Amino acid sequence: MVSFLKRLSKNTLPSDQLERKSGSATRPPKKDVSKPEPHSHSSRGLKDYHVKTESTEEESYSESYSKSFDSGNSELWETDSNASTVSETDSETDSDCSSKITAPKVRGRTKKIGRNRRNERSDRHERNRYQLHTKEKQEQEKIMKDAHNEACRHLRDGKLVEAKEKFEGILATLVNEYGSDNRRVGAALHNLGIVHLRAGNMNDAVDAIEEAVKIRKSTLGANHPKVSDSLVELGIVLLSQEEFEDSIDTFNEALSIRERQIEKSKKGGTDERQINQQIAKINNNIGCAYYEYGDNQTAKEVFEETLELQTEISRTAKHKASVPEMLTMSSIICNIGQVHLENNEWQQASFEFQKALELQESILNSKLATDNDILLATRENLAYSAIKYGSYDFAKQIYKEILHIHECSKDDVDAKEAETMKKIAFTNIKLYEYDDAIEMLTDVQEIHPNLKSSTRRKLNHLMGALHYQATKYPAAKELLLRTLTGLGCRSGWNNDLLCKCGAEIDEDEIDVRVITPKRPSKGTKMSGHKVSFS
Repeated sequence: MVSFLKRLSKNTLPSDQLERKSGSATRPPKKDVSKPEPHSHSSRGLKDYHVKTESTEEESYSESYSKSFDSGNSELWETDSNASTVSETDSETDSDCSSKITAPKVRGRTKKIGRNRRNERSDRHERNRYQLHTKEKQEQEKIMKDAHNEACRHLRDGKLVEAKEKFEGILATLVNEYGSDNRRVGAALHNLGIVHLRAGNMNDAVDAIEEAVKIRKSTLGANHPKVSDSLVELGIVLLSQEEFEDSIDTFNEALSIRERQIEKSKKGGTDERQINQQIAKINNNIGCAYYEYGDNQTAKEVFEETLELQTEISRTAKHKASVPEMLTMSSIICNIGQVHLENNEWQQASFEFQKALELQESILNSKLATDNDILLATRENLAYSAIKYGSYDFAKQIYKEILHIHECSKDDVDAKEAETMKKIAFTNIKLYEYDDAIEMLTDVQEIHPNLKSSTRRKLNHLMGALHYQATKYPAAKELLLRTLTGLGCRSGWNNDLLCKCGAEIDEDEIDVRVITPKRPSKGTKMSGHKVSFS
């Protein structure tokens, strides 16, 4: 614990600064934190890790904490009921003397009345002190909740630096208030570990989450659900560092905690459904570990079993599937699609990604950056699998949707637009739409900010070949295919999805390698990032 705090930035927000923001009473200043120490072990994180993890799929970004103070989940303020002040003693003495002078004949009764009055004043004073302490405690709890909410918003919006600063401030406040061996400190470390994980700082993520697991086990018990949550995050970090066996062992430990928990839950109740939801997410992560390890068959079996469980959860009688449940289901379906892609099973992959996209579009908000990233990734995989199967018109439709999303983005995405336009031009060529392809490639050369000179030469050569194909008189077979394609004739198996009429391009005449779509970044979608109110 101490070693990790020493590695925190000096910019950590101290507890007294948190309190001053809301005007609450000033607490003792936080002790100085030393500079970060060098990492003791190197990180072997996977490239674009944040893409591989379903960064917004959890409802747990705002895990329930609204009753943490009232229900006693926060630390209770202890008071010393025997404390008294000098003014009380003086007042008691004056009252006693006054009783002796005015009523000497009823001295014993006067003493009893004086003691009752002193007891009443003492009780009233203690009540006032308790109410003051309680009010201060409630104010600090409100500050902590506000800081937690803001940190979660930053995390959801991908503002990881801001989220890190907020969670570090919360951690510093809790350590000053309760010491290092406290369940709330464990929750704060868990949250900070998630930020490091999202940012790709795997060494810091391991340190924070391992300490969170240790503290939560010691304060909550080894089989507490919160321990399972931290173990899931630890398993994700280990997987990102390609520690496959350790990752699977960690996920299985988290799974065993949930399985013990479900044995104690009421059969068919809400608790059982929620626990099964967590079991499905952990199983999904285990499937991801086998996929990354290269065991595609085992990964597929695990994913399919997990999908059955998730489907059963979502179809429970008198229960409408929640957004997190549907998003978990879409992640599992995407993972099955990834296995099909790895096995070159293009048609099956296309079906899976299309199902996942339909689910995601029904629940995600494309205006949020993280949600939009999920939708774009699924579309890219869907279009690629359609290309590989020969469904060029369907692939073109999806690529045009992707292009529209980029064009509507407020960010500078000219390079992404250009790459998508190249893919659309590829489908144009496959569908004999040579003039459309030439127009699209001309736009690519105009908007791409960093187009290499060698790439520009290849595009010019390709456009020259397309001009020739557009003006020459085609052979009989090619003319027939062009006519059928132009009329919208498609394979009879599935008019919405399949198009096997596209041209088999002679690379000696048309070299399309410069615009041929490449497989999107490999990566399954894991379930994690369950933030806890600390």
